[in-house]
Amino acid sequence: MSFPLLKPFRFFLAAFSCFVFAAFNNFVVAQQNDFGAWATLSLEKKLKRNFSASLSEEIRFFQNLQRFNLSYTNVGLSYKLNKSVKLSAVYRFIQKSRDENTISWRHRIYVDLQIKQKYYPITVAYRARLQSQVRDFYTSDDGKIPERYWRNKFDLRYEIGYGFSPYIAAEFRYQFKNDRNIEANNKFNRGRYYLGLQYQHTEAKTIDLYFMNQREFNVNNPERNYIIGLEYAYSF
Repeated sequence: MSFPLLKPFRFFLAAFSCFVFAAFNNFVVAQQNDFGAWATLSLEKKLKRNFSASLSEEIRFFQNLQRFNLSYTNVGLSYKLNKSVKLSAVYRFIQKSRDENTISWRHRIYVDLQIKQKYYPITVAYRARLQSQVRDFYTSDDGKIPERYWRNKFDLRYEIGYGFSPYIAAEFRYQFKNDRNIEANNKFNRGRYYLGLQYQHTEAKTIDLYFMNQREFNVNNPERNYIIGLEYAYSF
């Protein structure tokens, strides 16, 4: 008897096992720098001609959940070329806490190219992001100098039924220019590794719970962070 879903399930299980082993091995060997939590609310309004508008709010805590880290507001517009390809342009307003308990105001714009392909029950996705950001525009001597990055995210998820989809993902950030961190210019300097579970409650409502391991490299005093995240998304 032939089971057509057995091969993709084995592939996902092997990838899932390798990810868990790598994350656990890193967690044991490397000293943990910090533990934090991220909470996100995302809204998407479908418009005419394959356009959609989005609004999202996120708040983050760090230093073992004892301090506010940052919050941001995203406002964006997306265009779906077809079922597999989507383009987005987003503005992000950021309020980030400084060590001296003041706030750094930051402005970011980015454009995304997302490619998604489904091989039921597996979905594979890739997202390329080009972003530019300024911080403390009116209060810092170098506030008008932009920081520019290229981010690449890979996502692999498996539908197990009843609306549940476990997934693994990895994102790598390439730094084009940051005058505050010049040793990492023209280098990859950060990786994020996700292990998550998405629940599609209805066609419009989605809940996403994930664990993320974030690591810096090619920088002075690299940080390692372990994040628990929760996102609620509503589309209408």
